[in-house]
Amino acid sequence: MFFSFLAQSQIKFGAIVGYNHSMPKYEASGDSLKDHTATGQSFSGGLFGSYDIHDNFELIAELLISGRHHNTTLIYDRSDMGFNYYEEHFTSVSTINFELPILATAKKSFNKGRYGDSKTLSAFVGPVFMMNLSDSYYRSSAYRITVYNQESIEKEETTESPIDFRQINLGFTAGVQYEFTFGLRVGFRYQTNFMNENTNDNFDMRYSQLQVNLGYTIFKN
Repeated sequence: MFFSFLAQSQIKFGAIVGYNHSMPKYEASGDSLKDHTATGQSFSGGLFGSYDIHDNFELIAELLISGRHHNTTLIYDRSDMGFNYYEEHFTSVSTINFELPILATAKKSFNKGRYGDSKTLSAFVGPVFMMNLSDSYYRSSAYRITVYNQESIEKEETTESPIDFRQINLGFTAGVQYEFTFGLRVGFRYQTNFMNENTNDNFDMRYSQLQVNLGYTIFKN
């Protein structure tokens, strides 16, 4: 009976690529990171495998190499009685991660078109196991002091990262997917971390991402 169940279950393997919109969140003990803007885009790619447990339920596992990147601009401006102090910091942070999402998927198949081709709409949710493979950091700072129209400017750059990245992390993802009969699948998902991206004591950084994915089934039994 067990082997008959396996024989009737459908297994698929394929490739997947994605576009990631990063939404990093900083928290610090002081207010030095209070007024800043952060944006970032990156890409991901890898392989997926799915296993049908039921007509309306399947498990999906993905092996991904995923990038995370964002630029942050922090500005501090203060003026008082002919004195002006302006400070601007630009930071670029990037990481490359190995990710393993395990997705529980509920799906609904329906026929559409002249020949009744089957399409599948599904919703999924599950944990994401992450490992940091590499990271990079760049910071450019500018300081301007103006006293009664006399101005002095200083600039400095560094690539020495103050961020102690966590090597192993755990996240959560949820989303929807539309699969065509010929194997193409289009998905949209939200992903966030359960733990901070870093282990620093003086500030915390945590990622959330919106992802758009394209996949293609290469093999199915």
